[in-house]
Amino acid sequence: MRTPSATELLCAWERALSRPAALRGIAVLESCCPGTDGEELARLPIGQRDARLLELRSITFGPSVPCIAKCGFCGESLDVEFGLEEIRQRAPALEAGGVGALRVEAEGWEVRARLPNSLDLEAAAGARDAEEAKGILLSRCVESVAAPDGQTSPLEALPAQIIAAISDRMSEADPQGDVRLELNCPECGGEGVFVFDIGTYLWEELQAFAKSLMGEVHELAHAYSWSESDILNMSAQRRSYYLEMIGA
Repeated sequence: MRTPSATELLCAWERALSRPAALRGIAVLESCCPGTDGEELARLPIGQRDARLLELRSITFGPSVPCIAKCGFCGESLDVEFGLEEIRQRAPALEAGGVGALRVEAEGWEVRARLPNSLDLEAAAGARDAEEAKGILLSRCVESVAAPDGQTSPLEALPAQIIAAISDRMSEADPQGDVRLELNCPECGGEGVFVFDIGTYLWEELQAFAKSLMGEVHELAHAYSWSESDILNMSAQRRSYYLEMIGA
């Protein structure tokens, strides 16, 4: 994956604006990685998609991630910074049967499923609560259920402990899709967990970058009557020098 140009990043932001939140990462990858198939990317397990977003973020904005988390006990805002290499996960080998195929066997039940992808997250985004969202994901990702007597069974017949086993197996098979960092609050001493979503984080960075870049284009075009393409084809350093001269 190569470093995208300013023009490609601006196009990525513009393309992603019209997409649902769950599919913005796919739009960004499409724009920044010419030749990639958006439909294929959308069907990748979340962890595989996020691994590509991590790589894109690293070469675009750098490998260090500064962010703010809130203590779940006292509400204090905590400055958190970590390297992307610290959260990269190596997914274990999956069963045969296609990308993200899974088999769960517990207490006589046998369930065949696949890992959730971006399209599944989009479908679950309209759920009223976390429980409903979980049900939507299961209904889309579970492909077959065999009861202890060997008979095909509906998803609704699965005991709670088997559903929990499916969720655990998905997390185990796709660790990059659920990144959690342990936090210690210096104010109250509380210990908590910070969930890091690279898709959301990168989108917020891209939003800020695009708006700042368009501000630079506006200022330089107004001062020198240059076209947008001419300004975007300049290096960030050259744009910065010209902006300094305008403000001098």
